[in-house]
Amino acid sequence: MDEKKKGTDIDNSERMDEEEYEPTKDAFMADMNDIEEEIASEAYDLVAHALNLVNSGYYDDAIELFYQAIGLYTQINKNEEVNALKEKLEEIKELKTSHVERDVKVENEIPEGHKIDEIEPISESPEEELISDADFEEIEIEDIDKGEKEEEVEEKIVEGKIQSFIESQKKEQEVSEKAYNYMGKAKDLVEANNFDEGIELYQKALELFKGLNWSHEIGELQKLIIRIKQQKEDFLNRLANEREAREKEREAKEKVEEELEWKAELKQNLEETKKGERLKSLEMQKFEEEQFEREIAKLVDKAERLAREYEISRKKALREGKLLESNPYPKIIEIYEDVRKQLLQKGWKQQASIYRNQVQIYQEKLQKDKKLREIEAKKAARQKEIDEMYK
Repeated sequence: MDEKKKGTDIDNSERMDEEEYEPTKDAFMADMNDIEEEIASEAYDLVAHALNLVNSGYYDDAIELFYQAIGLYTQINKNEEVNALKEKLEEIKELKTSHVERDVKVENEIPEGHKIDEIEPISESPEEELISDADFEEIEIEDIDKGEKEEEVEEKIVEGKIQSFIESQKKEQEVSEKAYNYMGKAKDLVEANNFDEGIELYQKALELFKGLNWSHEIGELQKLIIRIKQQKEDFLNRLANEREAREKEREAKEKVEEELEWKAELKQNLEETKKGERLKSLEMQKFEEEQFEREIAKLVDKAERLAREYEISRKKALREGKLLESNPYPKIIEIYEDVRKQLLQKGWKQQASIYRNQVQIYQEKLQKDKKLREIEAKKAARQKEIDEMYK
């Protein structure tokens, strides 16, 4: 699995390299065309040899060679040749089946004269010659019945052998087709430069052929896997060399660009020297503004904190019926007035208007607070009078 992942990573990371450099891709495709021509030639020779074997009656060897040729044509996507060979293969299998059936029947036939010799009694004593004709006829009928039963058994044996052969051929075909399917997918993967995944499928096909004991396919696949591994190594070496060449070219280009940028920057710096004082002044102004904003923010935070703390303590005092503490509103108004004046001095009129509104808000709160305190004072005085009356 690590090799598979590694192969996928290599393929993904370097696919762009391959697409950008057509000479490498053309060279690779040329190598693939040479390989396809070699495979097609080998398949043609196998078919020719297989047909000679059929004419000589060596059906098993011919069938194996046909499967090998189908596998080779499948690798190079010669679908017409594959279909034609499959049709011819079925004809050879039928021819072999009929030939095997005929041979088995001939092998199990017993000459009539030989049967008579086997069942004909041999007189060994004068007493045996006394057997009557009727007794002999009865024995002959029993032997005929026995022969018919033996013939039925022999026919069943023949049928069993034929059925076993057909099932064996069917299973062999299923396994071989599965192996060829692996090989077809593997070829596509290799063409897409997914070498590790392709090799993995070729290995699976190899194991299936080993199970069938197809020595030719085993040898061819072993050689093919070796070629693909070398092909992968060559491909990666080409990519590495091209990447190294591009890296050197890029570094040289960057060096030239850096030199040009340095000269342009130097020229710009010389031109901006005249503006140096102005830039320094602007930077100082920016610093002062930031400092001013921080000081304003501190004042605003202080005012908001005073208002927040007072609101909390006031609510608590009202719940507990206690006297209210002195309110901080005058101090808050003073802070916001100070902030507004400083903003106006800076010319920040829009920001100053915000704090003018804040001053008005807290002036209103101050008036409401005074009225509330008067009410609370009256309530306290009234409560005190009531308390005095009951003493």
